[in-house]
Amino acid sequence: MIVQLKKGDTLVRVANKYLKTYSQWREIAQINELDIFDDLPVGKNIKIPDREELKKLLDKRQAEILASTQKDVKARLTEIAVSRELRSIAKTLGVDTTKLIKDLDLSPLAKKLPNASNSVDEVWNLANWIL
Repeated sequence: MIVQLKKGDTLVRVANKYLKTYSQWREIAQINELDIFDDLPVGKNIKIPDREELKKLLDKRQAEILASTQKDVKARLTEIAVSRELRSIAKTLGVDTTKLIKDLDLSPLAKKLPNASNSVDEVWNLANWIL
């Protein structure tokens, strides 16, 4: 459904009116790429997905976040692995850091992620904690 924003609209009011729950206002902002700190642009048309579509969109977003997080974590670990200090430690211990990074499996992380349809913020908090 497409809704045109009116003067006085807030994300909470829009979520409550069309989704019957105020708690998904952040998801509406995310889907419509709205800055939650700015006033809503009066006259702008925004998309209000039904609950099923919202769940699909958020699940897709969670998968994108996970893939991006895995990429960022591996890149950061690679940076650490090539550091002089770690190479010295690895040499002393007889550990191959490049194989360690190559074989790194972050799939268990996916099992620990909260359900995106419940809270996108929890996913971002977890990603920020990792990085």
